[in-house]
Amino acid sequence: MKNYVLSSLFVFVLITAISFGGCNKDTNDYNAFATKLEKSLNEHNPDFFNQHFDFKAIINNIINSIEVPDDYRKGFEMGIQADLNVGNTLVNLLGQDGAIKLLNVKMSPQPTAFYRVASSEGINYIEMYLAPSDSTAEKVKVKDFYIYRGGLTFSSTLQRLYYSPLAGKLDSIKIDKAPAVEQAFIRNFSKIDTLTGLAQEKKYQEALALYETLPKELQKDKMMQVMKLNLAHEAGEEAYKSATKEYRNLFPDDAALEYMQMNMAMMSRDSLKLFSSIDALDKRIGGDAYLNIIRSDISYSFKNTVQARSYLEKAIKTDPELEDGYWRLIGLLIDAGKYDDAVGYFPEMQKRFKVNPANFLPRDEYNAFWQAESYKKWAEKNPVDSNILDAQQAPQMPFDEEAMDNHEGHGH
Repeated sequence: MKNYVLSSLFVFVLITAISFGGCNKDTNDYNAFATKLEKSLNEHNPDFFNQHFDFKAIINNIINSIEVPDDYRKGFEMGIQADLNVGNTLVNLLGQDGAIKLLNVKMSPQPTAFYRVASSEGINYIEMYLAPSDSTAEKVKVKDFYIYRGGLTFSSTLQRLYYSPLAGKLDSIKIDKAPAVEQAFIRNFSKIDTLTGLAQEKKYQEALALYETLPKELQKDKMMQVMKLNLAHEAGEEAYKSATKEYRNLFPDDAALEYMQMNMAMMSRDSLKLFSSIDALDKRIGGDAYLNIIRSDISYSFKNTVQARSYLEKAIKTDPELEDGYWRLIGLLIDAGKYDDAVGYFPEMQKRFKVNPANFLPRDEYNAFWQAESYKKWAEKNPVDSNILDAQQAPQMPFDEEAMDNHEGHGH
């Protein structure tokens, strides 16, 4: 069960890539909770999330949504709770070098904490849907969450995981009480599987043609719309424009569209669409200083170092704790021969991040920098620690054109 659950969940996230009642708690309560959650995940501790995540309610809603044999229902319920550590899944998004940052908490239309995750795997965003709770230590619980890269809420992904094997059990289940779109999903699962196969074979036009034969209610489904958007992007400009318009009409409040458009523009190396999608995403999520790092990286890849520097300076001004911005900035300045300006950021980095930046700069590549008077003056009081190897923590430099292919609209 374990391998099936985890591999199937992963497949659904790749393929795609709740409304809640009011509450009596105020913004400060939710901000305090969201901040504690940020801290625990950055410490790679999944326990706080797991203790406040209403996992059981999600499972109950799913298994009660359709009549299935008891052994199937009980097997799923027991297996998923035993094998899937949801908090650990979130911790794994950070990797070894990443961090999660609370951006803001919005109370309408439901209490939602917005987070940014940045790591060597890229940049991602998570919406955590919060609610009051009498059964958790903080009197707040996470009812569900939405990872932009996947395009679906956790509960929706898990529900489709529960439904997918039922396509082969239609003679032993009753699906007439399930929502029409879920009935359509189960009845058309084999066709969806074929569609996915066509996409893997890069037969995008054929896949889109098959998509149009699905029931209308299924075509309008969120998971299927994400799939169509990806297919259309590969199929051509007109198909992509049409799919984007359809998605926006169906899900006008979904910020993940701008996130997906940013990634697609990055893959296409379309700087105009890339900047416009970043601007739209920035506005949608209520602002994120890290997006200025991406703007800087794009500018640098197109040899505009002046604009690249300006974006980095804006990033650290907006968020003085954005360490990645400082590393990129001093790397850019040293590459440009502006050694005095680079050293000028050393005291602030030392104060905020408890490091001597010189300890982590490559020895061989910066020979001229080591001879600069401004650096020598700094080194008099802040000598390099000879015990720290260069490879311990290489600074994040502005990426070149080759790196842009791996960037895909993400952070680091």
